[in-house]
Amino acid sequence: MKWLFVALLLSAWCTVRTEAITPHVPDTAAPAALPAGGAQQVVRDGYARAGDARALTYERSAQPCVLADRAGDGAAANGGCWIAESGQRRADIREWGADPRGLRSSALAFAAIARLPGALLVTFPPGRFRLPCSAAARGFVFGGDVSFAGAGRDRTVIALDPGCRLVGDHALFRWDGRSHIRISGLTLDLATPRPPAEGLFAALDFRAYAASAHDISVRNVAIIGGVTGSFLLSFGAAGGHMLSDLVVTRSRFVLAAPAHTQNQCLGLSTVNGSGHITDFAITRDVCINAGMQIDGDHGTVANNDIAGFAFGTGIFFAFSTGARASCHDVSATGNFIHDSPVGLDVNNTAAGGMEVTCPHSKIRHNVLHDLGGAGIVNFGNDTLIEDNVAYDNGRNGNRGAGGIGDQAGFFLNVSAAAEARNARVTLRGNVAYDDRAGTQRYGYVDNAMVRGPITLSRNRFSGATAGVRINSLPGVVHIR
Repeated sequence: MKWLFVALLLSAWCTVRTEAITPHVPDTAAPAALPAGGAQQVVRDGYARAGDARALTYERSAQPCVLADRAGDGAAANGGCWIAESGQRRADIREWGADPRGLRSSALAFAAIARLPGALLVTFPPGRFRLPCSAAARGFVFGGDVSFAGAGRDRTVIALDPGCRLVGDHALFRWDGRSHIRISGLTLDLATPRPPAEGLFAALDFRAYAASAHDISVRNVAIIGGVTGSFLLSFGAAGGHMLSDLVVTRSRFVLAAPAHTQNQCLGLSTVNGSGHITDFAITRDVCINAGMQIDGDHGTVANNDIAGFAFGTGIFFAFSTGARASCHDVSATGNFIHDSPVGLDVNNTAAGGMEVTCPHSKIRHNVLHDLGGAGIVNFGNDTLIEDNVAYDNGRNGNRGAGGIGDQAGFFLNVSAAAEARNARVTLRGNVAYDDRAGTQRYGYVDNAMVRGPITLSRNRFSGATAGVRINSLPGVVHIR
């Protein structure tokens, strides 16, 4: 028994000695100086200096360094490479040399993670990570399911250099056919660049063009300093592919100034109905100087605050016609849309609150006020418009494409599409009034070509100067 005990002690001592002699190096460059034939494993204690990134274990490889291997800056002494241990699904952006002080460009770090295959959560410490204008022109397209987690929206900032020229039909960060993506806790500062000469630029762009994708969330993120010709956050599906299970919540999107040319704080597009977007939730977000465009089905847009936009409407539910409507069965609840400027955009449209062309939709409990155009404009068939409040709108008068409908709290219009002719629509419990200069002249207006039947039930439109104006044929509107 005595000898067994001694043997166990010796075994334990050897184990401790083996672990103790595994070299620790202070930074990523240090392993390159280790002699050939030495330790096969090292622990790197930081990126530029010990403690500035989490400790990471590297194995010596006889193969040359490849960027996708998450290799260190320097090759090994034998011509091989030090490679981070496989199987790690979480990494600090500083492991690729990103500089949180903002003194050096972090573009190479983003280029490295864009080339990584597989799934990886990239974490960001507090700081400001600078990207030069060449990064805006080139962009980063991710080959794997790479997610970002910052230290907080006000603490982690990824910033373009000032004065960059945006390139149309490009994105700063793009994922195509990638699923299970999480972006959270950071700010993307575009630094008020020059608009693209043509086309549209996207700051964050999630696509199902190359393949279908699902499970994407953007939480507690800010995109600021944007300009017209941009979608600050973009989702798109095309080529028969599907984009599904999308969440955007508690985020903030800011255009530097309102503009009458195309821009959106957030956009969902099926690219003329060639793709399919479904199952989305856009909640508790703030958009300043830009509105939202929604093209999808079975989704919710709720409790958002949208103000200052000059292009289109605060929320535009738009569908592409085809074998079936690409947008239908959507819900808009509890949104606050307000204070758009006077004037007409490039489509001769006053900046109204909400335009709904998607059939089978439910528009409830929204507040819309001090807008250039109407509060809510509906086209979609089989729509319920319930318990909304619209006041002090119509500030642009009747000079736009909507005519007198732009001066209404609630305007029912028609389009050439069969799904968007206001068939079987109910307005119930809504309130419209004007307590200022009388710009919102009507509580309710309809187009003479509205198909109906339209049911008006328990609405209070008497607070508008002219109340209700029914232009449709007798028997179309039923007041209860």
